[in-house]
Amino acid sequence: MATIVNANIRKAADTAFMHALGSQLVSQPWRNAALYYPGKGEITKFFNWLGDVSGVKRWRDERSIQAVGTHSHSVTSLKWEDTIGIEVNAMNEDGPLIQQKVNELAAKFVQHYNKLFFDFLKAGDGAQATGGAKATYPWAGCFDTQTFFSNSHPIYNPDPGVGTTNDNIVTGTGVDTVAHIKADFDSAVQQFYNLIRRDGSPMYDSVPEPLTIYCASEDIALFNQVFKSPTDIAAGSAPNFYNGRANVVASPHLNTSTTYDVNDHGVTTYSTSDWFVQLPVPEKPFILYESSPLETSWDESFKFMKDTLFYGGKGMYNFGYAYWQTMMKVYNA
Repeated sequence: MATIVNANIRKAADTAFMHALGSQLVSQPWRNAALYYPGKGEITKFFNWLGDVSGVKRWRDERSIQAVGTHSHSVTSLKWEDTIGIEVNAMNEDGPLIQQKVNELAAKFVQHYNKLFFDFLKAGDGAQATGGAKATYPWAGCFDTQTFFSNSHPIYNPDPGVGTTNDNIVTGTGVDTVAHIKADFDSAVQQFYNLIRRDGSPMYDSVPEPLTIYCASEDIALFNQVFKSPTDIAAGSAPNFYNGRANVVASPHLNTSTTYDVNDHGVTTYSTSDWFVQLPVPEKPFILYESSPLETSWDESFKFMKDTLFYGGKGMYNFGYAYWQTMMKVYNA
């Protein structure tokens, strides 16, 4: 039987898929939170450069060379695929249907990127409610071997040795009132100021705004009231000091009683009302490692028995943790 999917159809479908993928990816939540890192192989080791830099110092006789940390952090790239079926008749009669199917396939991969991102966001403290423990799985930890959200991130002295620790977890007061959200936002901002370098100096002299907040979609009304309202309703419609200080990204993936399964390590119920605050700085809290870009292919082997063609995409990618110093978790039990 002659082939149905000729070179023109392949080119048109692949072009449409990549266009749909690119246009949909632009506005996705993780784009602001993750550094894109292309590579090769299932596992790559990097992040030797993620150790805390001591900062600018006076040039005396010669440059003071700071030893690069001995961190060895890796991200495992996993293979993912999705496939759609298209009836043979559609290839002959209905070009718009093919376009729709291609768009649907692109949308599924976009949704999968988002799911992975929010799964990693939720799993950042491993099995510890308040962090502080070393990561159980390699994917759950950051370059200093602690869970990504931890109250015990070590600060290494040049000797070397651990002088003290940093904390990127804030104990929240709840998401039930505007006042609680304001108070916890202030605590998160203050916690950024509390982070210190290995020489004891502050990591941030100022906290730039607007920050980015990731919260549950079930809590979006209160967060919008805090950060998108020009007036403070609770204060008799006085000017709202918090208006515009943060961009709010809401997701149903962060709703309570949702389930997630990161890298096949077991389905877990997300039963807390945590939210997250990210700094608007070049360094990103996450990384998207892609060892094999998304590619598409056709399969005509079932056109005789099923009168169906298959169009599928596959790629190898995964998220990992990077700069914990750029994100705070507001923990609400």
